[in-house]
Amino acid sequence: MARSSILGITSTNLLLVMVCPLLAQVPPHPYWNVTCPGCYAPCDKPQFASLPFCNESMTADERVADALARLTLGEKVAATMASASQGFAEPGGFPSIGLPQLMESEALHGLLAGCMPAQPGEKVRCPTSFPAGIGLGATFNRTLWQAIGEAIGTEGRVYHNMKIGKTGLIYWTPDVNLVRDPRWGRAQEVPGEDPFLTGEYAAAFISGMQGKEAYQLAGATCKHFSAYDVEAGRHSFNANVSRRDLVEFHWPAFQKCAEAQVASVMCSYNAVNGVPSCANGEFQNHLLRSSWGFDGVIVSDCA
Repeated sequence: MARSSILGITSTNLLLVMVCPLLAQVPPHPYWNVTCPGCYAPCDKPQFASLPFCNESMTADERVADALARLTLGEKVAATMASASQGFAEPGGFPSIGLPQLMESEALHGLLAGCMPAQPGEKVRCPTSFPAGIGLGATFNRTLWQAIGEAIGTEGRVYHNMKIGKTGLIYWTPDVNLVRDPRWGRAQEVPGEDPFLTGEYAAAFISGMQGKEAYQLAGATCKHFSAYDVEAGRHSFNANVSRRDLVEFHWPAFQKCAEAQVASVMCSYNAVNGVPSCANGEFQNHLLRSSWGFDGVIVSDCA
């Protein structure tokens, strides 16, 4: 498979998380049959049903490779931009294969989404909001972390299928950066300052959120890789970090993410020792893919 020299993205996983979940047959669930019929099912449409990417006897990689080959150059370029993720209700998407635009969502401690329409006799049907990451980390409870991840993944799948709010199948969670200084301003997002604790949190959360079935409940994204803990000037900040600090402090949690088969890893805005994180071949290719076996999608942060 072709591999980018910068991001290390293989030809079959460039749009894997964008394409594959929407081609997949959704597993049974009490709410999963309450959908917008045909909204996310190109294979139910006559013009696409006979194409190879709709053949469920093929592997996921084969189906995605076929779908990618059918995209126009313009569609592929658009998919690399933030404008490709502005919501299903807006123009764009991938007409060549009948797919809507990619939509990523936030879910650090519950879906960032509105409420479902209430049914007769119901007062509210809103997504669950859990304690922030720093509070969850303080429980030291892997079982709880996994259960919360599963709840978020389940609600994410339901909201996506019911087309409520801007909810896709990729969620920018968990944040596995580490607290170095309380003045960072985002310490509440993360489990804490300890690499081991944060790695265990990530592995449990990802396991719950993505599930263990053939098709993921929802895709998790470990962020921000790497050495990210400055907000002011973050688009141009260069973190000067020793090799030992990277290996012992900043990288272990991301290795746990890769080993947990997280769907996506987000590279950080900042540079590390003079090299922008999103253009760092050592980070993307050597560490994530070759050393840690990551086979998901690498995404940048939003602008």
